[in-house]
Amino acid sequence: MDTIDTELLFAFFDKSGFTYTELAKNIGISRNTIHNILFGVTTPSHYVAAHLAEALDLSQEEFVTIFFPNIKRKESHKEIFAQKEY
Repeated sequence: MDTIDTELLFAFFDKSGFTYTELAKNIGISRNTIHNILFGVTTPSHYVAAHLAEALDLSQEEFVTIFFPNIKRKESHKEIFAQKEY
């Protein structure tokens, strides 16, 4: 995983209502690591990415869009986020 769509990941984090600390505890990593992932300082391992997806209730399409942004898809990530019902 070379790069991720941090803008979209942060949008889902923001909608989740989690704090950095709550999300970090949920996944089992440090608060600082969550911050670094959300701001693109570091890229999560596949293990952490999968746990982030589970904690943020991401669909498979959202997961791929965020963590594998270079894969071509039918819809843009902004369209996917706009369609998600909360």
